[in-house]
Amino acid sequence: MVTLAEPAENPYEPTDYQDAITCEDAQLWREKKDEEIQALTTKGTWILAPLPPGRKAIKCKFVYKYKSGYEGVAARRKVRLVAKGYSQLPGIDYSETFAPVVKMETFRLAVAFAVKHKLQISSLDVWVAFLNGDIQEEIYMDQPQGYIDAEKPNEKCLLRKCIYGLKQAPRAWNEKFTPALLECGLCQSKSDPCLFVRRQQGESLIVIIYVDDTLVFYNNKTSFTKLANHLKQHFEIRILPATRFVGVDIVRDPVNHRIFLHQSSYAIKLLEKFKMANCNPKFTPSDPNVQLSKGTPTKEANPSSDPLLNRYREIIGGVMYLAVSTRPDMAQALNVLARFSEDPQNVHVTAAKPLLAYLKGTTTYGLCFDANQPDNLLGYADADFAGDLDGRKSTSGYIFTMCGGPIAWSSRLQRSISQSTTEAEFVSLNEATREAVWLKRILAEFDSSHNEPIEIRCDNQGAIRLVQNPENHQRTKHIEVKFLYVREQQQKRSINVVFVGTKSQLADGLTKGLPRPRLQELWTQLGVTKLVSNLLVILYSYIGVIGLRGSIGNDLSNLTSTFI
Repeated sequence: MVTLAEPAENPYEPTDYQDAITCEDAQLWREKKDEEIQALTTKGTWILAPLPPGRKAIKCKFVYKYKSGYEGVAARRKVRLVAKGYSQLPGIDYSETFAPVVKMETFRLAVAFAVKHKLQISSLDVWVAFLNGDIQEEIYMDQPQGYIDAEKPNEKCLLRKCIYGLKQAPRAWNEKFTPALLECGLCQSKSDPCLFVRRQQGESLIVIIYVDDTLVFYNNKTSFTKLANHLKQHFEIRILPATRFVGVDIVRDPVNHRIFLHQSSYAIKLLEKFKMANCNPKFTPSDPNVQLSKGTPTKEANPSSDPLLNRYREIIGGVMYLAVSTRPDMAQALNVLARFSEDPQNVHVTAAKPLLAYLKGTTTYGLCFDANQPDNLLGYADADFAGDLDGRKSTSGYIFTMCGGPIAWSSRLQRSISQSTTEAEFVSLNEATREAVWLKRILAEFDSSHNEPIEIRCDNQGAIRLVQNPENHQRTKHIEVKFLYVREQQQKRSINVVFVGTKSQLADGLTKGLPRPRLQELWTQLGVTKLVSNLLVILYSYIGVIGLRGSIGNDLSNLTSTFI
């Protein structure tokens, strides 16, 4: 079969089967459908059988997608046959569905650890991963449209393997892949079930998995090769350069021992989605002089609603992916806007637009981890007392850094109303302490010699005294017992709470809106920065969006890495 040439721009993506067989690129999409059916057949995914009385077959459909290329991976068309899992009946078609994924904090900590110890990173891609999962239930599915067996048109597909779209498919894949990793001598983390580590005789081998995306960090090429060869005995695996993981682009600077994580391509797509790609950029995510509350006019009182009002939750969800992955500088503004997702008003949409405009002005921003920066894990905890106008709750914020880049951060309303600044800061310290204890466990699995207490910096002397001494007087005796956990961990030397001046409190931007000079100062110190060559990054991101390939794309990607 002759494969037609791919266009340089994003091709049209069919919406359904009928659209796919009538569109301009019908032949190209047909080739990809044939490949998908061939893969399903090769894996023995189903057999044809009569549908038993009283049973109902679930439906299926083809999903058509154009996958933008990135460094090391060419752009391509992709067709996937998926089951319509929403029609599955609990107790009949499925039981357990939970499947773990690696935490983003674990991913960033592994990257920082790799920078610190100069580890190599590779990516493993499993071909049709979910089809390797064994299915326990008896599930019948309609034959795929366009591929109905002429001799058995009335029979159904009795599934022998999991197929994409089934509710239990991710769990089945995880149960298949995990034992294969354990057979290689890797130990599964007790703190994150999708983290696997092996340490022996100076060797470091770290594997993290997010469903079917796998990253491997190692300092011994032979160990990695043995791992890959072992997995190839069970699955069809490609070894790819570690340039992207769960939508996060990874740019390495091996000369200066730095790694930059960013989501420029996603940011551009997000702005285009909400028609903000041509807006005037801003350089603060929110106006520090504007305070939002629920006490605003209802939609009925605002007949001329903003066009983005009905897409408010989409905006929050789209930006949230950035805020939890590579953009802690957007976390505080998002935290405030998310409080009004239930019943957003025009004033809230008006406040959300500066956040998108800020994204427009900082599209190329991300996280930089530098081996030349301090390699100890360091935390900051802060609070904004009674900043919520509706419930008068305080906002907690914390951030942990390593090798000059953020590892973990949080900006959220406290669950109870604090009655003083000291109490608000103490509650924030408690939340930071819980994160610190967990991070310390992960670090100990990376390196068993790590046993130093994690320093947490706080700018409130009263809260620090509560940590250091069991003071109990009229202003503190009401503080809940659970918040005294931080005192216990201080005594165990898991953490060490120290005082830091307000100007040096780097978690300040996670608790309240700040003016531009202060914000830029904070995030620069925290390693939230942009690539040095903006032009190269913009072009590199544009390549990811439009899917350009070939020598020009590869050369530009290499040049971007060089100039970081």
